[in-house]
Amino acid sequence: MSGISGNVGTADGGGLKIDGTAQDELNKGVQRDRATEQQSNRATEQQVTALAQERIQAQVSSAEREDQLFERVAGLVSIISRKSCQVKAWTEIAVFFSSINNSEKAKEALEKAQGCHTPYSGQCDEGLPGGLVAVGHELGYIAEAQAATGCKEVAIQTINTINPDQRFIQGRYLRVKLKAEIGDIGGCQKERDLLTSPAKKKQCLPVIVRGQIKKGDTQGAKETAGLISHSLFKSIAIRDIAMHLFKQYGDVNKLIDSVEKLPDIDEKNDALRQVIRILAESNKIKRAKQVLAQIKDKQVRVYSEIAIAEFHEESGDIKRITGIATKAFMETYIKFRVSVLKVQLKRKIKSGDIEAAKVLAKGCNQCSAKDEALLSVVQSCINSGNIKGADAMAEIILSGDAYEYTKDVALRLLAGAYARSGDFPKAREAINDISAAEERIKAEFEVYRIREEREKEDKAKILAAE
Repeated sequence: MSGISGNVGTADGGGLKIDGTAQDELNKGVQRDRATEQQSNRATEQQVTALAQERIQAQVSSAEREDQLFERVAGLVSIISRKSCQVKAWTEIAVFFSSINNSEKAKEALEKAQGCHTPYSGQCDEGLPGGLVAVGHELGYIAEAQAATGCKEVAIQTINTINPDQRFIQGRYLRVKLKAEIGDIGGCQKERDLLTSPAKKKQCLPVIVRGQIKKGDTQGAKETAGLISHSLFKSIAIRDIAMHLFKQYGDVNKLIDSVEKLPDIDEKNDALRQVIRILAESNKIKRAKQVLAQIKDKQVRVYSEIAIAEFHEESGDIKRITGIATKAFMETYIKFRVSVLKVQLKRKIKSGDIEAAKVLAKGCNQCSAKDEALLSVVQSCINSGNIKGADAMAEIILSGDAYEYTKDVALRLLAGAYARSGDFPKAREAINDISAAEERIKAEFEVYRIREEREKEDKAKILAAE
């Protein structure tokens, strides 16, 4: 009995005959391969799902976690010595719990903040003149938190309790500033009209501009800026409007046009430097260099070149920049050297040579400017997902003679970095090493948010697999 034949076409139009039995075997082999691949994919999905379920089962309920978090941060507030700092901490706790939709805890934290605040009694508090500075700013913290948690009218009432005649905190000006920040522009302008000092009235206008920008009233902000006669204040207002429009529309040309019209030359140079940084970070190097050509001030030019170098490497650029630094830079020479150090560290880490970066950093004298640069590099490494680089740079801060607060900031950044990598035990170790309660509270919130995000991702994987 003859076999059934099948043809496979060839390039010359001929046919290669394959026996029907062989064709069946070939088809079965393909089916087996597909089945094996599908089985492998299912196994991988099951492993991912099992891992996600294991993580979720190990976690307590959302309500329990929030209760535990509140208890931890409440204990941290109790060890803060300054009353005004306690008030601020409680308001930050209130805003955080409001952001995760736990209105009950947010309300409790606000009540705690109000309970810490003691109305001015005439007694000197915390070494400040008559306690006025502390009392005024405590009310400011409470008002901002009330507004942030959706209680704007209550916030306005709190602001109105600030004594407008408290000369040490310039109570009326503080009212203007706070009302601008929470978007009560009408009330802000009324407070300004009640000021008796012409100088203070002028100083309020840029504050009102910022409030209008925050509220989204760009046209109103432009009209207010037009009322400003002081060149520096006018420049600040125009710059803020320009930056807002750029963030909103991303139009670099309009941003540059606005900046070029700034009346104060120092403010113009500072704004141009910011524009250059924005362009460099967006990899628009050619445009950044065109803007750089407009800057005449030597110091501003050098720092602008450093901004370009931070995001774009050219042959010999660091040597050229260093060569420009003449005696004119002696007053800011430490800042200049540290700015260059930041660029060099980022380049070495980016190239994978972390050890060389460590040697370079350790070779510099420890100072607040150097620590600032190292913190910047730590943050840069975290942003790029380079936890090893962040760890190495933070270790130099932690092992040196940096200020305790600087070390705490480094630990807070590391806690978040470890959490992002999924190493929550190590994140907890970093948090436990933080000495300043305020920074520890921030770290607790950061790690909590990251853990919640990971849990949502795990649940999404389970739903996708079902």
